[in-house]
Amino acid sequence: NALANTLVTVLDDALLEITPSPSVKVLTNRVIHLGNIQAGQSKDIVTQLLVPPAYEGILIKASLTYYHWDNSNKRKVIKINENDCFINLSKNDDEILSRQSDSLIVASQSFRIDFVKLLSTILSIDSYSCTNEKLNDCRLQVHELINKIKSWIQSNRVEAETIQPLSLNRVIGILADLEGEVLRAISRVDWYTRWGIHYLPSLKRSHELQQCNNFKD
Repeated sequence: NALANTLVTVLDDALLEITPSPSVKVLTNRVIHLGNIQAGQSKDIVTQLLVPPAYEGILIKASLTYYHWDNSNKRKVIKINENDCFINLSKNDDEILSRQSDSLIVASQSFRIDFVKLLSTILSIDSYSCTNEKLNDCRLQVHELINKIKSWIQSNRVEAETIQPLSLNRVIGILADLEGEVLRAISRVDWYTRWGIHYLPSLKRSHELQQCNNFKD
């Protein structure tokens, strides 16, 4: 899979830069390193904006810079201008459905971020200092996120199945990882130190990059 991912890489060192409109503030990083991107792959970015009440118009613009190998085998810098990429905020009734869909997308990506952060917390435990007490604290955090996701699915399943089934499937996939390999990896000290501590970084990186690392995950 590593070789396959390398062969289908089409963009190197992609960099996304966000430029807000004068009345809008970006509360998170304005420059985001996307890394390499494979053919057909999408990248989802979650950012927080501070928007004035009753604001209408362009929220942000974004420019994308990346490296590309041309036909002469030379590495060139390509930049997509920010005027070709922007997000607009409108109060039109026709866009209500679109905004509902966007909220479901954001929720699914927020769960992905929570999942990655949780795995980072678990992986702060090394094999030498691992104890059942430490793993039990991690298990409590995992169950907390599981319950949070299950509550969201119960409240939003009907709407999500109608207008954003992909986001729903992504959340269900995260739930399956939590209830499956993650809980199994931290269920016993010997399991965590033997294979969990090696497997979980791969799972974490896969969700970070939104990239399949092997045929199973």
